[in-house]
Amino acid sequence: MKRKNLLLATACLSLVSLTSCGGKTKIGILQPVEHSALSAARLGFIEGLKEKGFEDGKNITIYYQNANDEPANQTQYAKSLTAKCDITLGIGTGSSQALQAAHVNSGSTKPILFTAVTDPVDAKLVASNEAPGGFITGTSDMNPVEAQIDLIKTCLPDVDKIGIIYTQSETNSKVQANLAKDEAEKYGISVVIETCTDSADVSAVATHLCATEGLDAIYIPTDNNIAAHMSSVSIPANNNHILLVGGEEGLVKNGAHITLSVNYTELGKKCGYMAADIINGKKPSEIPVAFM
Repeated sequence: MKRKNLLLATACLSLVSLTSCGGKTKIGILQPVEHSALSAARLGFIEGLKEKGFEDGKNITIYYQNANDEPANQTQYAKSLTAKCDITLGIGTGSSQALQAAHVNSGSTKPILFTAVTDPVDAKLVASNEAPGGFITGTSDMNPVEAQIDLIKTCLPDVDKIGIIYTQSETNSKVQANLAKDEAEKYGISVVIETCTDSADVSAVATHLCATEGLDAIYIPTDNNIAAHMSSVSIPANNNHILLVGGEEGLVKNGAHITLSVNYTELGKKCGYMAADIINGKKPSEIPVAFM
């Protein structure tokens, strides 16, 4: 009996896996705020895991935290999920960076996945998209920005001036805003950029932008802060008869007029497949960042 117990203990210690001996893999999900795109990515992630044979309550346990647009909550939830989970998922750049910081500060090298991150290299989550390195990988929601600007030209052939609005602290939004500006200027379209600091000034910034003389359209990149407060942008845009082009479909559902968008459910599902691979023994460093 002693020899049998010793062999069992040795087997548990030697397994390179993400479960305790006989236990379930614990997966933590951190979401910064409630809005349709991020929630679709989360549900897609869970669906992707299920398609690969991993289901909450059966052979995995999922812990979900929503920071409700509070940075302090995000930091605290990142710490708690890092401590108790075998794999963590950050939805959006901020949540992914918070998990990364929690891992680094605690000395953890447990796998981190991200989804809905526009530029993971610029966000310093991975060394490169092809070879992430370390213990982090995931799926990018880089939008077809050039095609979205083309869409404005299709709707408004004589467009002269567009506005772009985004949140200063959201790295992903800044990347897309710069791409949109460059693309618009190729057409000879002048660009006015306004930035928000947080949820408190979205309305004032949007109202100021909509009052710009001769403004034909406004482009909104994927931006978690603005997505959660879309009415603050759509109301002044509608009052001033300005075309509102969103970076993703959730923005249209909440007030923007048109988009060409990544499907966030499918984006999250791709990430769920990655999680399944990691549970089965693959290292994040071996999984390239995936794009739609």
